[in-house]
Amino acid sequence: MGQAPLVAGKSYKLKIATQQVIARVLKILKVTDASTLATREDATKVQLNDVAEVVFQTETPLVYDLFTQQQVTGRFVLVDGYDVTGGGTITEHYQGDTELDGAIFSTAKTDYQLNLFDQYCLTAGGQVVTREHQGHYQIGAELPLKGSGYTYPTDFAILLTRQDRVLIVNDGRFSGVRALSNYHEQLPLVNQRGARLNLFTKTDLPQYLMERETLNDKTKPAFYQKWLDFDAYHQIVIEDI
Repeated sequence: MGQAPLVAGKSYKLKIATQQVIARVLKILKVTDASTLATREDATKVQLNDVAEVVFQTETPLVYDLFTQQQVTGRFVLVDGYDVTGGGTITEHYQGDTELDGAIFSTAKTDYQLNLFDQYCLTAGGQVVTREHQGHYQIGAELPLKGSGYTYPTDFAILLTRQDRVLIVNDGRFSGVRALSNYHEQLPLVNQRGARLNLFTKTDLPQYLMERETLNDKTKPAFYQKWLDFDAYHQIVIEDI
């Protein structure tokens, strides 16, 4: 650990290789004092010279490996503000109490948090509110492709640019995950919120990725209008107004 303690419930930047996400300390399982080897299981902080087993919950999906399987993507660094506050290795895919929201697509090693099946409603006040769908889908699980306010085709793919992954849906089921570089299927593509991506030729995807890398506040409106079609699979549900 660094000079400042790691605190349960606090969020940090977590870096693995070239990935960087916001991660919250969900749970401190055990803390060991490196100088005395004394352990405690009721700690809410990890102090300097402590070694701990900690559960993190990331705000966005993250590609990782167990340290025993792949050291490069099995170790991480924690940053608090501008200071490196600690680091560690990934020892297991935690299956205990979690607070993940939305639709969770899971493989043996990774959870992908998506918002494909959320409902968007126009309220009496003229505001569009989101009712988040909750669901957990393993490989092979049947997906709710038709609901109040959305309808998806039985075959499509979900592009997760930050994680360099593509999730595949075949025959209405979550069928697998591809590295983006290994994705060659000609399926309709959506982003993690279910907006269809207007990628129709072989050159569209590289162009989309290049423009996304340089996205800023000035270019966002034109980028979204060019590449995203939210209405393709979604409708705003009008409530009693």
